[in-house]
Amino acid sequence: MEQNEFLDALAEIKREVDLQLAASLDEIPIELKVREMLTYAALGEGKRLRPALLLWAFQSVRRDSAPKEDSAGIERQSAYLAAAGVECLHAFSLVHDDLPGMDNADQRRGKPSVHRVFGVGQAILVGDALFALGCQLIARSLAILPVFEACPLMEEACRAVGAEGMIGGQFADIELRQRDEDSWRWLNERKTARLFQLALHLGAALGGGDEAQRKILLCFGRELGLAFQLVDDLLDLSSEDILSWASVLGPDESWRRVEEYGRLALTHLERFPGETRFLRMLVTYLTERKG
Repeated sequence: MEQNEFLDALAEIKREVDLQLAASLDEIPIELKVREMLTYAALGEGKRLRPALLLWAFQSVRRDSAPKEDSAGIERQSAYLAAAGVECLHAFSLVHDDLPGMDNADQRRGKPSVHRVFGVGQAILVGDALFALGCQLIARSLAILPVFEACPLMEEACRAVGAEGMIGGQFADIELRQRDEDSWRWLNERKTARLFQLALHLGAALGGGDEAQRKILLCFGRELGLAFQLVDDLLDLSSEDILSWASVLGPDESWRRVEEYGRLALTHLERFPGETRFLRMLVTYLTERKG
């Protein structure tokens, strides 16, 4: 029963975030072909986990801070704008990861990757455009906050995706040849966990969460992101002969680490002064998933 409730909630978030993404793309005055390419990249299959993290963090602190009725609609709309923005940043990373110079992947989310359909040059530009749109939507969402809070959050968003965050992790994935345990953890903190943390922090900020709540969610996001990446690597072990964190650790040790990171994530939530039911269910879902 609980799992069905969780999956229904996740499906509803996907539906609403996709509506927001489609509306945001429709607002851009661009050629039909460009819109088609951006839509193909942004609105495919996928669970919308990062938007879910943002929206559940928003709900957890918002319920705790009890906003005035007349501000609730504005706050909710801002949260969905930010969720769509975070999904654009994630989609950008997938488009570029699939390129021949990176992972050279022919498939993404059950269909041909962007560069296989539209060409490499166009795929690069699609990724660039999604990065810009993601930043635009996040900036728009932060307009409800005071400038002294909104500007550092926007800077954090750029850093989470840039050379010291997700892109920095991808740099390391390409460049590093000799990797010890610390190197793999460092790499995956940046490639995966930083965007999880950004989503949670944005949700908490837009919901009015205090500093203590935000710090707990950042710690939670780090552990959850590491667990997620290890499970991702484990699922690839059976289908691909690639070097990964899980292939180096081996299946047994990898699953042990997944359990450890999941336990640490839940421990952080135990200290959280707010409703965390869906975040806790997400930990179970991500650490036990088989596909």
